[in-house]
Amino acid sequence: MSEILTQSADAIQIASQLGRLDFISALLAVVALLIAIAAIPLFLFLRYRAETVAREEIRAQMEGLTSKLEAETISKMQEMLSTLVKDYMDLAGSQAAVIQADEIAGAQEDDGHGDNL
Repeated sequence: MSEILTQSADAIQIASQLGRLDFISALLAVVALLIAIAAIPLFLFLRYRAETVAREEIRAQMEGLTSKLEAETISKMQEMLSTLVKDYMDLAGSQAAVIQADEIAGAQEDDGHGDNL
């Protein structure tokens, strides 16, 4: 085991003396820089793709929710239609409503002061 450590230490010393260790360090730095530069477009593409997929999914969900909401609204309106018509007919047929409407119109003409000049 110590023989292997001695050989590897000798190899590092020889590489350092010949300038090869500096070359390898510079080469690794260039490779790391190239990887970092290549990662930027990859990151931008992944972000764009994620946004596109999210938008498509949101549109699909919104279409489903819009259809569901529209169907529920129509259903509620159909359920309430008879009640709304009945209430409207009661209001339209009520003589008290006509009297109240006349009072409101009179108050608006008098500016709410009650004196007719």
